[in-house]
Amino acid sequence: GGAVPATISLSALPSSLSVNGLSSIEAIVMDSGGNSVAGVPVTFSITSGTGSVSPTTVNTDANGIAKTTYIAASTPASVRVSAVSGAASNYVNITVIQPSEGSIVFVSADPKEIAVAGENKATTSII
Repeated sequence: GGAVPATISLSALPSSLSVNGLSSIEAIVMDSGGNSVAGVPVTFSITSGTGSVSPTTVNTDANGIAKTTYIAASTPASVRVSAVSGAASNYVNITVIQPSEGSIVFVSADPKEIAVAGENKATTSII
């Protein structure tokens, strides 16, 4: 096929994730006529923020789709992932958030006494 990449449609799912999380990045490469372009390399990169993408270069499939995975770093960040194929390029923004502290919430405890393991003895703690 002599189709030349003209546009890239880029999406991230999810586009907001917790630190150390993963997001699926999908690029759809189309020619100037709006037809998908198969078998062309798409190069993904982090152009702003932290984290990484793997793999960095992916050939489009029969539907013009190339996928990679964004791996968030351990700190919150605003991230921009770019995709380039030939003269076509686009980017998608991803927000990496810190999960709220104490995300384990006890609404109620039943029974009220919870055994606490100690040295050779069991003690109870009243909540």
